[in-house]
Amino acid sequence: MADLLVRGVDEVIVRALEERAGEHGHSAEAEHRAILTSALALPPKRSFAEVLASMPAVGIDEDFERLSGQVASLVDFMQASPLVGLGEDLVFERDASLTRKFQI
Repeated sequence: MADLLVRGVDEVIVRALEERAGEHGHSAEAEHRAILTSALALPPKRSFAEVLASMPAVGIDEDFERLSGQVASLVDFMQASPLVGLGEDLVFERDASLTRKFQI
């Protein structure tokens, strides 16, 4: 392990570190290491499956039903949203700019 020397630390900070170390039953050096570790250690990476599994179950399946067979545009869909008219005034309009066709 490497050593770290920190110079020019305000006395108030040093006293606070020592008090905090005493509250946790550590030396000031051990408390300093714990603070640095908690502030700078990267969180463990989670798999995509773990992230999905952690999402809360909300709504019912019908809330997420596809608009299969309908030719409605996204704008039409958004205008039919129950959120329209609540709180902020949301305006959904078609973009009048030129579009480009491309194939994938």
